[in-house]
Amino acid sequence: MYQVVPGGAGGTNTDVIPKQKHSRDTRPLVGAGVIGLVLVVAAVTAWCYYIASIRKAELLKTQLLDLNKDGYIIRNQGGSIVFRMDFRSGTLDLDSCSKEGEMLSAEKPLIEN
Repeated sequence: MYQVVPGGAGGTNTDVIPKQKHSRDTRPLVGAGVIGLVLVVAAVTAWCYYIASIRKAELLKTQLLDLNKDGYIIRNQGGSIVFRMDFRSGTLDLDSCSKEGEMLSAEKPLIEN
């Protein structure tokens, strides 16, 4: 005698609902996920650029600044002049200048010419 097995012949399951295609309701969710991923990647890229620019700015140290009585010169790592500033109002009293950490300060004002 034969017996009917609920799973069907060959182990197939006939009670399973066939897979449906994604409905149109999930498309906005997928689009929002893609936009979110793009924004996260953009934020990480911007953060890396920001950190790199801060490190580059830290490379400009006071050792690359030549302070003179009539102005100052900023040099790059190779020693060539990048920026030059002359004081028009007078000359600087270099004896009143001091360096505290990375900060240069002058206690006396410029001496007028």
